[in-house]
Amino acid sequence: MKNRITVIGAGGHAKVIISLLRLKGLEIDKILDDNPALYGTRLDGSIISGPVDTENIATSGIIAIGNNLARFRVSERLEAVNYGSFQHPTAFVDDSVEIGDGTIVMAGAVVQTGSKIGDHVIINSGAVVEHDCFVDDYCHVGPNATLAGGVAVKSGVFVGAGTTVIEGVSIGTWTKIGAGACVVNHLPAHCTAVGVPAKPIKFQYE
Repeated sequence: MKNRITVIGAGGHAKVIISLLRLKGLEIDKILDDNPALYGTRLDGSIISGPVDTENIATSGIIAIGNNLARFRVSERLEAVNYGSFQHPTAFVDDSVEIGDGTIVMAGAVVQTGSKIGDHVIINSGAVVEHDCFVDDYCHVGPNATLAGGVAVKSGVFVGAGTTVIEGVSIGTWTKIGAGACVVNHLPAHCTAVGVPAKPIKFQYE
């Protein structure tokens, strides 16, 4: 059973994760989702069933949901699951890097020396996490985003595709940064920031 894994979530992000898992030689045990309309249908050849419940997971699991808050809520429901962490064969992750449970490092991503990545994090395709960065739980570093050295990204942060965060900057919890932004100053928690340089345009609390 150790080479089988349950995928939790049946959207587009799940398709990418399934591809990664198969490249790693793993077999998909099942795909779980809470949408009954999907039950009995297939995603990349594997049957979707449900609901998302610990009793339906007899193997290791991975939460294949791109939305940070949704991923957090599912993990809270499934605390007893044994979560694996996986790196695409084309990703580079330095041997010194600490990576938490349930974290995915996608194709072409780079995570450099001294960095620490938390639980249930997505380092998406082509993203760069430079030396000595800290990326906390439930974050998503989008495709081709770059965190320069010593960046601290607090829990639940979304870094949009193509965003650049300069060295030493801190980003507060559950903040969202729009695609293509350039973050040159610290950002507070629970805001949406966009632009060059990135500035908060609204705050949200959930």
